[in-house]
This record gives sequence, structure tokens and C-alpha cells, in this order.
Amino acid sequence: MYTLTVDCDWVVNNNRAIELFKYLCKYFKNNIELHFILSHQQAYKLINNDKLVNIDDHHDLGYDEYQNDLIMNKQILCQGNWINGLILYKNLKEIIWVKNDSSCFEAKAFLDEKISSLDKWKETNNLSDVENLNFDKIIICKSESNGKNGSVMFELLLELSKTLGCKYTFNNSQNHRKLLHIHD
Repeated sequence: MYTLTVDCDWVVNNNRAIELFKYLCKYFKNNIELHFILSHQQAYKLINNDKLVNIDDHHDLGYDEYQNDLIMNKQILCQGNWINGLILYKNLKEIIWVKNDSSCFEAKAFLDEKISSLDKWKETNNLSDVENLNFDKIIICKSESNGKNGSVMFELLLELSKTLGCKYTFNNSQNHRKLLHIHD
């Protein structure tokens, strides 16, 4: 069983919006555990599984030496390195990254090291590749700093969960961009 995280910045156009909405509707109808967050590092404390499907325009393993130093040496999470935190401190073993055609994965030495420590790393552009997986929970991230399409999708999914009577949590902290120490 996997944990599903969805960063609404994955919605880069109307077709992606429709595709994601249809994909998530079946899980919402099954009353799966739902969590809504504003920034992806907030997902860290919600994940206790060693298998992750991440629907996201970005890989979130860390994008530069600064983000790598934050997690490796200071044990601090940000929205760009939280998956690395899962690998290092929560024993994450499998990742399936559902990305966009335009998503970028720059090969850097510290990224290669992270990926090589996993039992499974898969990149795909198609939701159909994760169609028949079972999830223990779904975590939906707004990432409003990455575009208005994602913000609209987040609000639609939140409203859908209310309309369907789903049980959910919503972490709307005062400062959702705050860096998080893994032990907080």
C-alpha cells in the first residue's frame, strides 16, 4: 500500500485539471483518509509508509546545495527537499513520481545518491500508471506560489471533500512556508 501526495502545481493546463479531478474522485467516494496542506513540507509528519506516489510538477528531492545542506546537516525540511527527508529519516523505499512532460530532473551527484538508495524509483507522465494502486491516505498540497491553476484545483478538491462528507484535516497554519525541523 502506498501513500499518495498530490501537489496541485501538477495542474499546468485544463487537460491535467480534468485528468486529476477524475482520478481523485474515485478515492474521495471511498472515504479514504484525506489531508489538505498549503506547503509540501507539511506532508512529512503525515507519512508513515515506506512507499510513496507523488503527483507533482517537481521531484522535491532538493534542488541545490542549500536545500541539501538544510536536510543533511540541519535536519530541516522545506517545500523543495521534503522527499529527501522521508528517504533519510523515515526509511522511504519506493517512489513513483507522476510528473509533467515539462518537469525537470537535473542530474546532480547528491540526487543520484538519494535515488540509488531506494528499492524503486519510477518516473511517469501518466496517471494511468498508478491507476490500480491502493493508498492508505491522500495528502493534497496547494503550493499556491507555483501558479493559479493549482490553487483553483486545491479549492475544488477541498469543496468536493466537503460536499461528499469526507473526513479530512486541513493544515492552514499561519506561516505555511516555515521551514520545519524533522523533530518538531
